[in-house]
This record gives sequence, C-alpha cells and structure tokens, in this order.
Amino acid sequence: MAAAAPRPATAPTPSIDWSKLGFGDRPVHGQVVVTHKDGKWGEPEWSTSPYLHIHSASAALNYGQQCFEGIKAFRTKSGSVHIFRPHANAHRINLSAQTASMPTIPLPLFLDALRKAVAGNLDYVPPYGPNASGGALYIRPLLLATGPSLILDPPKEFTFVVWVTPVGSLYGTGGNLPAIDAFVLDTFDRSAPMGTGHTKLGGNYAPVFGPTAAAKKRGFPITLHLDSAEHTYIDEFSTSNAIGISTSTGATRLIVPESPSILRSVTKLSVVDIASKHLGWAVERRPVKFSELAEGSFAEFFAAGTAAGVTPVRSVSYNTKKPVRKELAQGEAADAAEQALPIWEEAPGNEIKKIELGDGQTAGPLSRQMWVELTSFQCGDREDIFGWLWPKEGIVAEDAITAK
Repeated sequence: MAAAAPRPATAPTPSIDWSKLGFGDRPVHGQVVVTHKDGKWGEPEWSTSPYLHIHSASAALNYGQQCFEGIKAFRTKSGSVHIFRPHANAHRINLSAQTASMPTIPLPLFLDALRKAVAGNLDYVPPYGPNASGGALYIRPLLLATGPSLILDPPKEFTFVVWVTPVGSLYGTGGNLPAIDAFVLDTFDRSAPMGTGHTKLGGNYAPVFGPTAAAKKRGFPITLHLDSAEHTYIDEFSTSNAIGISTSTGATRLIVPESPSILRSVTKLSVVDIASKHLGWAVERRPVKFSELAEGSFAEFFAAGTAAGVTPVRSVSYNTKKPVRKELAQGEAADAAEQALPIWEEAPGNEIKKIELGDGQTAGPLSRQMWVELTSFQCGDREDIFGWLWPKEGIVAEDAITAK
C-alpha cells in the first residue's frame, strides 16, 4: 500500500528563506516511484524516503544503464503552478531509454508521475517572481535498470523515479548581474561522433566532473566542448547548449550549432521558437566552426539549458596549443591507480587567448532580451501562445497520490 502524500498548502513553505535559495538539493516531502516488471509498467506510488532499494548487481550500478531528464515547474503571479514543456522531455527521455535498451515510458504515465510529484511537494514550489526571479521547482525524472544483470543483456526490472527540489539560478546570473566566463576543454572529449551525446545518459556527465572542477578553480564556471573528431566545431557547454547571436548583416540572427553529438535541449528549442516566431529574428541551424567565435563573428554568446536558463557568456578562453599528456615513469606514481591517471602539462609556447563578447563584462542586450522573454513565458507573464505551460488548469494539492 502506497503511503498517502501530504496535503501541502498552495503557498510556498515559510521554512525556507526563498531569497537565498541557490542551486542544490533540498529535502522535500517525497518522490514518485513506478516499477516496470514482467514487461509492463505498474502504478505510480508515493515514497517519503529519498532512497531506493536497489540490487548490487543492477545494470544501472554496474553498467550505467540509466537516463534522466531536467524539467522545471513555476508559480505564476496568480499563484497557479505549471510544468514547462514536459511533453518535449517525455520524447527525449524515451530516446535516451531506447539508446540504453530500456523500456520507454508512455506519455500519460510520464505526465501523471510528474503531476503527482509536483502536487505532493506543492509548497516547495518557490514564490512567483518577475522573470522567474523567485526560482523554480526542479524536476528530475530518472529511469534506471534496478534488476540484477551479470551478463550484458537487459535486465527484467526497471524503476522510474521522479524527485524534485526547489532551486534558484545555477550561475547566479540574469537581469543586471554579470555574465560568466567560459573555457574550451581540450583535454577531454564529451562524446564520440556516433556515440551517445544526443541523449541524456549519466555516463555522458560523470567524466566531466573532474575537468569542470579544475576549470572552476581557474575562474571558469563553465566549459565549452568542441567536436571530438576534429576539435574544430562547437558542440555544447558542459551543462547546456551553446548559442550565438550575430548582427553583422544588420539583422539579428540566432546561430545554433548542429551536430549528431549535441543534446536536443528543450530550452534551446524554446529559444529558437521565441526568436523566430515571437521576436522576428532569423535562425541559422548549422555546424559552427570555433574560428567563427574566435574571429568575432558573434556579437553575443550564451548557454541555454534547463538548469542554466539563458546564461550570457562574456568571454571564452582557450589554449593556443593543446596541453601535452605526460606519461609517468615507473616509480613516479604513488600507487598503481595514480599511475594510470593522465597528467597534462602546458605545451611549450602555449598562450591562453581570451575572446570577449560584447563589452566583455555584462550581459549583452540581445541575450538579456531573450532571457526576459523565456522567463516571462515560463512564469506566465506572457500569454502562453505556444502552449508550453502544463497543465493549463494548473497543479493543485488534490492531484497528489492518496492512500488506497
């Protein structure tokens, strides 16, 4: 028997200082769990525990057979709560599931699980703020193989989880705050040309933790990846898609890098629709050489993603010569594990060049305009001409899972 979800108040809980929300995991009331067994999906159940009971031999733990999504729910000025574009995320998680040999999630089940997860934590949806300045409820749908599997065959049991947490801005940017600095990561390839970069598999992200942490220590909160085959074309940022803005022809053009290795960002799709159908900007979707950025073809550059939103990038720095990999001689390493780690040394004659966008300090006016438009649609300050806010009637406490 599933435990009854709490009947939370519609208003945000007073237990959180919403002005200091930040971006991180906070405890909430519970999560929604659905099991796939014997070839069929069960019913969504409510769990007040943030933990899962999982077999040590599960394919998720041993072989990385899992995928996830990132979605946000916003509170509008009238107090109603809606999820932003969940249908697009439903399509993408099923693409990831198929890639990783997992069962797809029927759209009605996906939406129902999201609705119930938000409804059971309704008082953790941050208060309304213009341009989503109040924050959002981050929704993490997670599909993983929980059944044991020693051989490389798909297991017989899978679990679909939807957990949530209230969040503020990932990079603390937007509005009148400064833009961020990026660094081109040239010691690690995010994905292979015919690999899994177009999907949201956990294995695409874990290897980036180390290089990203190293970049942050050097003052770069975000890293930019080039294509793995030639290191010539822009792929995406470590956390989000990369988008350029050009005004060289007198008209505003949105330049969207395209590659089979780039994740199909829902935020990027939204930005493209806003640009082409709402603002009247031209949109170019094509492979984009990094040299275009280096040579000043872009007036502005920004990151676009669920967590990042629209985050203006004020500079992109890069090595003029790729670091040299040093192989440790016998006895140099403290142990066998350290012996296997690559050690990168700066190449002789290397310079770190900095490409400045706009004034090199603040968010450019066009990136800021796009940020204003996107967040206005997300929190209901613009008429929902695209039908992006779901459900139309809003989510209420009565939508939560009740005791059977």
